[in-house]
Amino acid sequence: MATLHSQIRRERSRPCYDGISYAAVTPFQFAITNVSYNPNAQAATLTWNSIPRQSLLLPQKFTVLKKTSLNALDWTVVATGVVASGSATAFTDHVGDPNSAFYRITMP
Repeated sequence: MATLHSQIRRERSRPCYDGISYAAVTPFQFAITNVSYNPNAQAATLTWNSIPRQSLLLPQKFTVLKKTSLNALDWTVVATGVVASGSATAFTDHVGDPNSAFYRITMP
């Protein structure tokens, strides 16, 4: 574990660097920003905010989950490994029957 030490010299405190860099990390907050339904294709398209790949060491990957009823206990995994495609990412679910659906996006 890296530590930061201080040396006292002539009433001054000086930090000693241990050779490891640190950075403050702010958790990324994402949300579904748009949902549209195409009745001809029987498909729902979800769009949510994401971080462009060039801004990260590794691309963001998302999982799309769905329920057909809020009373259902479990979420059904619709897709995994959906890679962020810029500042907004979209996924289309071919729902077939146009009954209601509830979606959730997670980062694995």
